[in-house]
Amino acid sequence: MKSRRIASLNLIVIISICITVFVLVRIFDPSKTSIFPGCWMYDTTGIFCAGCGATRSVHAIAHGNFAQAAAYNLLTILVFIPATLLWIVDLSAVLIKGESIVPWKKLPMWIVWVFLSLLMLYSILRNMDAFSFLAPHQL
Repeated sequence: MKSRRIASLNLIVIISICITVFVLVRIFDPSKTSIFPGCWMYDTTGIFCAGCGATRSVHAIAHGNFAQAAAYNLLTILVFIPATLLWIVDLSAVLIKGESIVPWKKLPMWIVWVFLSLLMLYSILRNMDAFSFLAPHQL
């Protein structure tokens, strides 16, 4: 019973944070305001990390412009948004059924390493001239 209360509290907090951030990002254009923090990696080194352009990408999604969202950060559409939705669905399952639908604790370590390796590869590729289309850009 305690795990359901914790799951329900987690779900409420996570959904509240997601909605608040989504509304803020929809209202304020990250390209034109300094309300959102910039990328410390890009600010200090000039190198795009895997997350560069993610806030602008969410802003484009909030306005229904998925092509621009992909141009800002392809990972936002392919990974981060589906992962967030999966997390919310999983917490909802814990709340309703009392158990997770995703075996997080049984997740093989190799999956984590492959995911981290792909993030690093994406970060490297988007800084190379041949893959400049992966760097955040305006359409």
